[in-house]
Amino acid sequence: IWTGDVNTKMNRIHETGLLGSIRWWFEVLVRGLGGSACDPTASECNGDDHCVVCELFGCTGWSKKFRFEVVEGGEESEHKSKVTIVPPDNKNKFGWVFMIGNTGMIKLKINVVRYDNSDEKKNIKNALACTLKLMSNHAGFGAKNQIGMGIGKIISITNDDKELIPDFDAFHEYIKLLKESKGCLKEDQKVLPKIDDFFFFKVDFAEVCFDNFYTEYGEYRYSKDNKSHPHGNITFNGKNFNQAFSNWLPTAPFIRQKLRAAMREKQLRGSTPLIIQDTRHQLMGTIQSPKQGSKIKISNLYNENGGWQMRVWGWLPNNLDNRDDILTWLKNKRNWKDIIEGIL
Repeated sequence: IWTGDVNTKMNRIHETGLLGSIRWWFEVLVRGLGGSACDPTASECNGDDHCVVCELFGCTGWSKKFRFEVVEGGEESEHKSKVTIVPPDNKNKFGWVFMIGNTGMIKLKINVVRYDNSDEKKNIKNALACTLKLMSNHAGFGAKNQIGMGIGKIISITNDDKELIPDFDAFHEYIKLLKESKGCLKEDQKVLPKIDDFFFFKVDFAEVCFDNFYTEYGEYRYSKDNKSHPHGNITFNGKNFNQAFSNWLPTAPFIRQKLRAAMREKQLRGSTPLIIQDTRHQLMGTIQSPKQGSKIKISNLYNENGGWQMRVWGWLPNNLDNRDDILTWLKNKRNWKDIIEGIL
């Protein structure tokens, strides 16, 4: 998990980085349920007049209703320096930079401090638990999800030493209640991410052939501290590449590159022709003006139940050209296996 500071350094898990991603997904859920959820980058919410999301998370003149603390921040990764992967056929030679974050067990503490009655306190806890559960099961935490980071799994949620099971029906009722006082989804908010415009799925592998990965990308260069190495010689704190990446593999950039390349084709292979050249930058992001972040996220490969797994999720706005055809293609796991073929 990556939550860098203002100097882009990762010396610990920063609460603000995690809280920002939790708020973002809470906004997505609230909009999907028809509640008002401002764009925090251009919000006009204030203490007297604010949206459903700001009611919990705060805004100018209105403090959030809970305290959020990282009690245990996991372990510092053994990859203490950034790792840059530069493919030999990359025209700009910049490659992909992995600013490796923390791994291991992370413990969070959430304390509801502002509430009118016991029912509201219970609803706030459940709303946050539902949001965290969604992120744990289907998406990612913190920053740099676009390069495959942020995958975490909730082990348990407790309330006064008792297990708290997220109740999505109760969450829905709570948002309906807040809509009465804080308003419904506004017209200008309908173009922002909402849960009914998202897709989520996972691709499982019984095993991963490391040899294939190394053979396919044997000519790639993995650099550390601005020094380049053939992949077979690079070491991380005395461990070779195979040992250092025994629990996860930095596969997301390779897979994203192949997906983007497929989108440059006149059509993606499927049951029907799929022309998406004009929407490629909308889906995968671009540094050209105006800059856009990627709407499709692909995780790195990670261990799961004795095998390997990859998460894919994303936001396809309902006004996107060929949206239904694109979604059908993305959900076809055979297409992903074609993309991944040769990597693993």
